Amino acid sequence: MLKLYLQVYIKCFKKFFILILLKFLIVISLRSEENSYLLKGPLAGSLYYTAEKPGRWKELIESHTPIITKNKNKIEVITNHEMRGVEHYIIKHVVFDKEFKIISEVKFQPSISIPSSSHNISGYSGKVFVLSICNQHDNWLDFISIDKID
Repeated sequence: MLKLYLQVYIKCFKKFFILILLKFLIVISLRSEENSYLLKGPLAGSLYYTAEKPGRWKELIESHTPIITKNKNKIEVITNHEMRGVEHYIIKHVVFDKEFKIISEVKFQPSISIPSSSHNISGYSGKVFVLSICNQHDNWLDFISIDKID
């Protein structure tokens, strides 16, 4: 049992390291309103994955790409991913603004049935990015464009 928890801890640490590296590598590109580099550049499909660039996980697009819907001053995020305990689950959803500053994050227990989260986006406009992090299949990124919300 300890070995399983250690493996989960190591995987979570790797995901955290990748997240920090991702922020460092693309923070400059996020300052542009277009942000096409983020979604279509060389890092997409290798360091993190998108629906357009799923890399080695092309069979997993529907079950790992976050689905984002806007509801007034909030966004709702769902990842259509089966949760199988600590063996295979979505670790968390992280929401970033267009400068890749964290707006919100929600961590999930491996025992829940579907990973879904709600995030307050009051005061934000432009593209808002969502990262869905799987303990087996890495980081999946998508975005939604929003009008300024007061």
